[in-house]
Amino acid sequence: YNENSKSINGIVDQGIEIKPLAVINDDDMVIVYLIIQDLKQDRINETLSIGEYFVEGGTIHNAQVIDYDKGSKTAIVQVTTQGGRCVIEGYAEDL
Repeated sequence: YNENSKSINGIVDQGIEIKPLAVINDDDMVIVYLIIQDLKQDRINETLSIGEYFVEGGTIHNAQVIDYDKGSKTAIVQVTTQGGRCVIEGYAEDL
């Protein structure tokens, strides 16, 4: 954590909460770990598929569930992008 760091809070939409867990960034790749939890129904499970996300200028995109807890209806998802420009809640950083 330094003067260029930015704290990012989670969001809730339609009863699904998404919170950042960790971000790893080097000169060419960013890996984001997200906690995704269904607060109202049973729409999250180990087969969760992240169909659309966008990293401006990124060339390789991959999102996969790396852990799932059935009791809490919570998935941890790893999102990987190579290159590009990371845009999160109005904050942008060239990668």
